[in-house]
Amino acid sequence: MPKNKTANLLLISPVQEKEVISHLEKFPDIMEEYSEKLNNPNFNQKGISPLTPKAEIEQRVLNLIAESFDGNNELKGLLDAVLIGAYCWSNKIQPRRLPLI
Repeated sequence: MPKNKTANLLLISPVQEKEVISHLEKFPDIMEEYSEKLNNPNFNQKGISPLTPKAEIEQRVLNLIAESFDGNNELKGLLDAVLIGAYCWSNKIQPRRLPLI
């Protein structure tokens, strides 16, 4: 079975890896935009409401990806970290700032 050079160990093709990385980047980007809007003194609910469904969809996609990952894949650690952030966001929990590495 071919090894994926960037993930080092595993079972996903380079095309799949790019898709996973794209989703791993997308959720934090949505959260950053959400946070910027909340910190804006001119914030209103109308401006932030489109981000909620985007974040929920991305969270579901990430959960599906996580279910298909083998536990040995190095991207799994990053996926788990993003999913913890997604869980905290969806449950309105303030996570402690933890290093990704």
